[in-house]
Amino acid sequence: MHIPVAITSAAPATLFVVAPGLPGMPRSNYTDNLVAMTRAAKSYGAQLVPVLPTSFKGSLPPEISPPLLLDAPHRGDELARAARTHVPRVTQILPLREAMVIPAAQASSELTLEDPVPALAALRARDKLTMKTALMAAGLDVADFTALDTLDGLEAFARKHNYHVVVKPREDASCLGTHLIHTEADVKQVWDAIQSSAETYIAEAFVDVAAEYHSNLIVRGGKAVFHGLGKYSSPLLQDLFACDITRHLNLTPIEASIKQMSLRVLRALGIEHEIAPAHIEYLVTSDGRLLVGEAALRLPGGAIVSLFEHTTGVNMAAAWIHALLNPHYTAEQTTPQHDLASELIGLNEAVKLEEIPSLEALQQEAPEIVALLQWADAGDTIPAALGSSANRFASVFFNVDPNSNFADTRKKVRDLVYGGLRVLPLRKAV
Repeated sequence: MHIPVAITSAAPATLFVVAPGLPGMPRSNYTDNLVAMTRAAKSYGAQLVPVLPTSFKGSLPPEISPPLLLDAPHRGDELARAARTHVPRVTQILPLREAMVIPAAQASSELTLEDPVPALAALRARDKLTMKTALMAAGLDVADFTALDTLDGLEAFARKHNYHVVVKPREDASCLGTHLIHTEADVKQVWDAIQSSAETYIAEAFVDVAAEYHSNLIVRGGKAVFHGLGKYSSPLLQDLFACDITRHLNLTPIEASIKQMSLRVLRALGIEHEIAPAHIEYLVTSDGRLLVGEAALRLPGGAIVSLFEHTTGVNMAAAWIHALLNPHYTAEQTTPQHDLASELIGLNEAVKLEEIPSLEALQQEAPEIVALLQWADAGDTIPAALGSSANRFASVFFNVDPNSNFADTRKKVRDLVYGGLRVLPLRKAV
């Protein structure tokens, strides 16, 4: 274990935020969340310490405390050991990314910290097979699924669903390692492809999706301190840079059902009275069924935290800290007159950015554009896309007029933003 800077603050509380795998960019949605959490903690005289691997070579915004560097921050026992010897006393261990949910829960349990996320709940939210089994046991609908043990088992499941199947790792996130089966020939190809992986896999029926939603919560005592509902403009597996739309006006019956169902989902996972963030995805099928897709005990990714901050005035990352440190905290949300959408900006190849259009230039062409959130600038290099949480370099936010055609508005925004980009393609990923 290597600690580069001694942290000796006399703050009454210290919160570890475990954040391995920060994108190799000057800024990102994750560092933005760390800044918001740091500010919230400081408002109570508390200290927030990011926990990173010793291999971390990037830099953090100056207002974030110097990081604690560990050889294996993904291991619960090492997290617990570091927290046990830390001065001042560590009161919470929080996961910033999905892969850290289980280690953070294990360390919190070992240290008997107050109201940690139970290790079993963390497992249920991380392992898709365990998750879907728990959801079904609670009477919640999910797409048909099966564990994958043999090629014959995959063939039988694919045949049962007319070769319309998705195969995904049980514990990965962000669509990483996902394979689609459309034909009988695909079965053997997918099976061979997953044999080289150390992951275990699950197969799901690929349902005919009419709409995809995401429910984003901060919960405490079995109630939502914050709850924001969003909708993907297109299925995630079909659009690597999917657009998000907030939903808070004129909710449909299905959308109202989703908001009511989310606490049931968390109870099924084992979250009863604990304080935790949650990101739950739902599928609405073409015949009107509402299925729980997946659930994660973490903040939402992409630009969703910023999207809801633009829409409601509440930053979910900060709200998580407020809920932990203030038992009376309830997020006060504004009520905007229009839905807001966020369009992630990214490319499928590694590039060097030469120019990003300014907000002023965009607003001249499209007044509905309200903000441009940049995580990188001219001169920065951006890695190629990898999964749905690949490094993005910006997100544009725009109002959605309920009387307009959303698809046309989105196309206008995309064309303006991408038309204003100047990039230099790189032959090798960086």
